[in-house]
Amino acid sequence: MEKSTIRIAVGTSIAAAGILAAGIAHMAAVNQLGKIAFDRKCPDIDNPKKRDRVRGSTGNDAFELYLKTQGEALKEEKLQTVTITADDGIKLVGHWYQAENARRVIVAMHGWRSSWHHDFGMVFPFFKDQKCSVLFAEQRGQSESGGEYIGFGVLERFDCQKWAQWAAKQTQGKLPIYLAGISMGATTVMMASELELPQQVKGIIADCGFTSIRDIGNHVIKNNLNMRLPVPKRAIDNLCKKRFQAGAGEYSTVHALQNTTVPVLLAHGQEDCFVPVRMSYENFGACKGPRELLIVPRADHGMCYYLDPGRYEATVSSFWSKYDD
Repeated sequence: MEKSTIRIAVGTSIAAAGILAAGIAHMAAVNQLGKIAFDRKCPDIDNPKKRDRVRGSTGNDAFELYLKTQGEALKEEKLQTVTITADDGIKLVGHWYQAENARRVIVAMHGWRSSWHHDFGMVFPFFKDQKCSVLFAEQRGQSESGGEYIGFGVLERFDCQKWAQWAAKQTQGKLPIYLAGISMGATTVMMASELELPQQVKGIIADCGFTSIRDIGNHVIKNNLNMRLPVPKRAIDNLCKKRFQAGAGEYSTVHALQNTTVPVLLAHGQEDCFVPVRMSYENFGACKGPRELLIVPRADHGMCYYLDPGRYEATVSSFWSKYDD
């Protein structure tokens, strides 16, 4: 064999080995992301900046401190811990706030790797002032609720349905019920919208929700983690099917909203760096029933109420006044 041919063969082999090694490393990274996304026990992420990008942190210290302070205040409220059993047999935990002379009920679903008090401590004083009884659910795979995996709304939509049924029974069917969620919780309530819900459910309030596992996964991988190689749709689907027997593209908020007439109020920050605002526009366009959209300029993920509480409260109060009866 001539020397030039040998050099080409060796070079080709080295290049092929490099591509193979890169591919293996890439798939290992994808599998690690699957664990971070879905598993109850989240692997440690050593790099603080990468950890914040994965978790959707705004990096706004004042905002994060305010969330923490308000969350601690909410935990001090007089709340009753309640439990129900999900359709698949796991225990779900919630915290019930009973308002005096309540006007309505809020079923509140928190976000991914978050908590009920963290996500709703900020807005709770408004709920309380408006005489809302509130059921703060603990999402499956998190905190005290059972389940080994987080389902990004695909599983949680049925839990939300169960909590709505619980709330209707708790109030003897006498009060209007609203399903409210933030981030993954918003996706949860939107996905639950087409299920058979109690007739007392009058509307849905969805703050910075994403459209599907596949959509948010691709966005975070490309824009937040800057992974050089694209992640095949099949890889994301396999991660989902392995954990909870559902493909990433099999269910979406768009699908649900096209099949329900429940009124929907969508809120989103214009500068959301975790869940892009285009997803709320897409959800808005999909709504078959009455719909409203609140976009807050300069607001990052979950910051709508923080940056413009007056407009947020006015919009939500108007929404309630239309559909309470």
